[in-house]
Order: sequence, then structure tokens, then C-alpha cells
Amino acid sequence: MTIRELLETKARKNGDRPFLLFKNEKVSYAEMDRRANSVANGLLDAGIAKGDKVSVIVANCPEFMYIWFGLCKIGAIMVPINYNNKGEGLRYIIDHSDSKVVFVQDRFLGNLNEVLGLVPKVERIVVVSRGGQGHRPMGSLDFDRFFMEKSTALSADIPVLDKDVMAINYTSGTTGAPKGAMIPQGMYPIVGEGFASWIGANPDYVIYTCLPLYHANAQGLSTSGALAADCSFALGEGFSASSFWEDMRRYGATEFNYVGGMIPILFKQPPRADDRDQPVKVCWGAAAPRDIWREFEKRFGLTIVEGYGTTEDSIPLTNPLNAIKVGSIGKEVDFAQVSVVDPEDKELGPNDIGEIVIRPRLPYSTMLGYYKMPEVTLERARNLWWHTGDLGSRDEEGYFYFVDRAKDCIRRRGENISSFELEKAVNSHPAVLETAAIGVPSDIGEEDVKICVVLKPGQSVKPEELIAYCEDRVAYFMIPRYVEFFDSFPKTPTERIRKFLLKKEWLTVGTWDREQSGYKLKR
Repeated sequence: MTIRELLETKARKNGDRPFLLFKNEKVSYAEMDRRANSVANGLLDAGIAKGDKVSVIVANCPEFMYIWFGLCKIGAIMVPINYNNKGEGLRYIIDHSDSKVVFVQDRFLGNLNEVLGLVPKVERIVVVSRGGQGHRPMGSLDFDRFFMEKSTALSADIPVLDKDVMAINYTSGTTGAPKGAMIPQGMYPIVGEGFASWIGANPDYVIYTCLPLYHANAQGLSTSGALAADCSFALGEGFSASSFWEDMRRYGATEFNYVGGMIPILFKQPPRADDRDQPVKVCWGAAAPRDIWREFEKRFGLTIVEGYGTTEDSIPLTNPLNAIKVGSIGKEVDFAQVSVVDPEDKELGPNDIGEIVIRPRLPYSTMLGYYKMPEVTLERARNLWWHTGDLGSRDEEGYFYFVDRAKDCIRRRGENISSFELEKAVNSHPAVLETAAIGVPSDIGEEDVKICVVLKPGQSVKPEELIAYCEDRVAYFMIPRYVEFFDSFPKTPTERIRKFLLKKEWLTVGTWDREQSGYKLKR
């Protein structure tokens, strides 16, 4: 089944039952399908054909979903982009993906306008109005007028197969440029059906997420899971600890998805008498701290279910709802095979630490490869296993445990940060000789970002100046919290920086802390 078939099947079945809940807006199953048809007709009128790539720079809102499903209707390929991207990071994804059209929300026009002259393959800009400001490029189309006023009946029946590419989701580059994972049409229906069963969802459920729709989590789990379960999908604009439980009550949410930092942040909020007076039964995610796991469940009256997955391989592991092991990332799901191997790809025994590797049991349940990077795809898929780059172990009962990331990816508050991209930005400062970006422990879970810097001889720069320099060049979530200057870095004989030594004693008397200094970031 494709995403298009899943939506159309559920629209026929559920009709006017509410599907999407967003703020004060409600969109039924049938209306979601009709609006997707309108977008599809607009795409065809704009000359977009099956296989064409379309970038989407839109925050969480109904329009994102109309665009996504509209693209699925005609087999065009969505390129969802983190709307915080700017500069070279934004230019690279639009250009590398060969996008012909860019849908952009009005409040992100400034970032797009800065790179428009550097993306010659783009033929058309479509502006989604949500009350923001920004200069509209000449010749741009208005989403409401050009797409929402089209016929709600699909004007052309274009064959779309489960093996066709649905989206190119770019993962943060950790040892080089970001890689575009080609997600097949058949992947999310499989994952969504699985997710619905893992959380025990039924048509009376309300699945909630405040995670961004440009992430695979919100696409493959929350959205597709709600469709699979015939239930409602509540979409938050973003995570706010102060209003989180209010949203749960307002939407009647039965389940929410989290990333690691959300659990300790919510737990650190002052206890309230009504903490348990909310409708959530289950929350599903990854990296909940073990030391507060059971206390969190007791305080809020719910069950934490942990799983594991990446953009490329969907969700191969999850804890069974009726047999959860605290700290485990779960057992194999029906459509995946998982193992732990040594550097020579030989399977390790119980409790031995090695790389987590995966392969599918069902066709089109994992990505098709990296866009325009066949060599990287083959390297990661060597010996018929997908190599995650993550270290872990497995116990005697088949439960897996995450240990660490083997690659230089920094995980901060739900975002994967490319050390390569951050280092590239800081290295462009005229006073900087070289840098090393590292993840360091955070007091709210996951990691914070530290940038280690060696200056050019005779040069000087203040930490505040480096932070201000970063603000104009990288997404705000990538901006370092810590800065430290070095005379030189420890290196290997091949001149690679020994980052593990920088991490070993990362908090020194020479470490500058942005939060302690009172520096306020621009957004």
C-alpha cells in the first residue's frame, strides 16, 4: 500500500470523522483527501510531474499535510527541510535534491531569499501564508489562491507504486555533507500500522505530536499511525513544557511521541495536584533517562514505551506494551531483523557491545538508498546489513540496548546536529584556524554543543563574537553553548583530531558557558 492509497482508503471509510486537530482547526478524513486533491491539481497545472522534487519549508500546520499528501497523489517527491536551516545548509539541500519547486511559509522567506540566486534549478516558489512577514519573490504563487481553489476531484489518475520514492529526507551530515534518504511510498503504511499496534491505538485514540513534520518521526509514526488506527491526529506547533499538559487536555490526547530531552524537561516542572488529571495513556519515544523512568510514569499516570529507529530504517525495535524493560530500546518488530556485530560484521553474543545492524523482512519497509550517493549507500549496506553507526548490545531475551553513537553526530533536544556543518561555519571566521564540535553532557538529557577553537597566530576573538557569527550562519539549535580556545588539538598520525580526548575533560576553567554568561540568542 502507498501513502496515497492509505489516505484514500481511510477517507472513504471514515468520511467526516475528525482526522487532523490543529489549534482551533479540525480537518476530517474526507476533507484531508479533498484538499490533497486540490494541491495535486495545482501541482499538475504548475507543470510538476511524477518524480519531480519539491522542497517544503513549512512549520507544523495543516498546509504541510495538504502539500505532502498532494505530492503523493501524483508521485512527485517531497523534500522536507528543517525550517531553521539557512545559508549554505539550506542552499545545499535545495540544490542537491534537484528541487524544481519550493513551498515556503511566509515567515521563512528571509532565509530562502538569501539563497535563491544560488539554486538555479528552482523554477517556482509557492508561499504559504500563516500570518508571517517576508518579501515575496517576483513570480511566486500564493498557496491559497493557486492550490486551495482547484477542484477537489483528482484531475489525473497517475499510477503510484509502493516502490516509488515518496520523499527525500536529509539526515544531518556527520562526516560530510547531509545525505538524502529516499523513502519509498510503501514504507510509512507499514511503519504506521506497526506503530498503531505497539501503542494499542484504536479509533477512539488521539495521537499527539509536537515534533516537526519535516522529521520522519512525525511523518511515519504519528501521522501514518493515526491513519492506520482510524483515529484523530493532534498536531502541536512545537514543544513547550509550560503548556504541554494543557495541550494534552485540550486535544484529549491518548498518546504522544517524545524525544529524549522532553521527558526530563517535563519532569523538572514543579509538581501540580492535577499532574495525573490528563488523558494520556502511553508515550512512545527514545532516550528517556532510566533514573526517572518509573517516577515519571507514576507522577503522570501513563506508560513509557521505548523504541529505536533512524530515518533510513524506520522502526526495527520497540518494547512490547505488555513487557517493557526499563532502559531497553526493545525487541525486533515483525518487519525487521536486527543484530549486533563486531568490526568484521560477525555476530556478537548476548551483552557484547558492537554496531547495531538491520535488514528488512518486508519489501519497501526501509529507505531505497541515499540520493545521488550510491557509494555511500553500498558502504552502509555492506554484507546485506544496514549499518546504523550506533553501538549497542542485546540480552539473552532478545531486548536491545543503546550504548553510544559511533559517528560524530551531536544529539541536542531532539535534533541531530552535524559537527561537520557547524565546524565548517565556524572555520569560515577570519580569525579561526581550526575547530572541533563535540557533544557534551546536558543537565536535561541528550547533549549540549561545545565548540573547541584554535585561532590563527596573532588573532584574538571573544566567545560572544563567535556565537554572534554562528547566529547568521547556522540554525539556532546548532549554536554552541560552550566555547573553549586551544593552542593546538591532540591529533592522530593522519592529522585527525582526537575528539574523544576533548570530550574526556570537557568542562575546564577555560570553558565559556553561553547560558551562564547571560547571552541571549536571536531567533
